Amino acid sequence: RPPLNRDELMDGVNYYPDNYLNRLAHEGINGLWLSVEFRDLCPSRFFPGHGRDSGRRLAKLRQTVARCARYGIRIFVFCNEPLAFGTAHYTLPLAELKGRPEFAGHRTPNGWTCFCTSSQEGQAYLEECTGYLFEQVPGLGGMIAIVHGERPTNCYSYDGFFAGNTCPRCSRRKPWDVYRDTLSTLSHGMHKAAPQAEFIAWLYTPAIRSDDRLSAREKRETLRRIAGRAPRDVTVQVNFESNGAVRQLGRTYTAYDYWLAWPGPSRFFAGCAAAAR
Repeated sequence: RPPLNRDELMDGVNYYPDNYLNRLAHEGINGLWLSVEFRDLCPSRFFPGHGRDSGRRLAKLRQTVARCARYGIRIFVFCNEPLAFGTAHYTLPLAELKGRPEFAGHRTPNGWTCFCTSSQEGQAYLEECTGYLFEQVPGLGGMIAIVHGERPTNCYSYDGFFAGNTCPRCSRRKPWDVYRDTLSTLSHGMHKAAPQAEFIAWLYTPAIRSDDRLSAREKRETLRRIAGRAPRDVTVQVNFESNGAVRQLGRTYTAYDYWLAWPGPSRFFAGCAAAAR
């Protein structure tokens, strides 16, 4: 992540010196997130190459958790999991699907394949990863996972996948049922090892538009149902202002992500929050 664009768990730099943590604590900050990927931290019986340098990374993560805890600051791991299979640096290599059809889900228009969370093997992988991570790093505050909208993860991780889904398993199920199982599995693994840890599932929704399969209204309703079916031990996070109608200089605009001119909330956020509550 910026500013140095490096993996801070693989070097000897202390990114959290006491003066910095003291300043954060006096500003009322009690949590920080650290970007991770399961393939770096968690060895897997399903993917033998994963977790090759996990010992080094986990040791640095334990040091960071202990150092920040002295100032009342908890570390949250931040991720887009499960990773889809593709050709980008943020996907698992497509070659890892060879001989593993149970992990192959919806095929995207650019030829990537989503990670199927409806298969027993897919769910076992997620539960084992979160269980291992939180067992190995006691004191983690929890996990923040963007499970929708940022990058392809599960078979319904973009609203464009809600219709015409090609996964042999998820296509026979409702998106909200797939999400409930996905979130339950991630949460169950984490809470077995760390009952007090928090799981925040982020539905990242900067823009919801109609396409040739579904209207924007139908997509918003599906996302509202996803929020409403989340397990009780999962906190649903939704963009606060995105998709709101904003009147400025005589024109109406649709707010996307990170607006500074309008605080929100949008009607879409309010609907998701009410469903989750």
